[in-house]
Amino acid sequence: MTRHYSNNGKNPLYPHNYKAAWIEIDLKDTSRDFRQALLKIINVFDSIKSSSQDSLELKILLKRKKSPPPPPPPKSDKN
Repeated sequence: MTRHYSNNGKNPLYPHNYKAAWIEIDLKDTSRDFRQALLKIINVFDSIKSSSQDSLELKILLKRKKSPPPPPPPKSDKN
């Protein structure tokens, strides 16, 4: 996460600056796993922010995998 927020255009795999950085969390995990992951992200971010000269913001995208819609009902041949 440190590289994510301190990249400043050095590595094209990371955001070009800290203002464009955000974290994506997949909501397919259980609520307990989600809570632990969120707390870990916040704690790591706080330690990065406290050692940074910039005013960093934690941006989180909550991603939910959508299930495909059910198939349409079969058409009846009744007239």
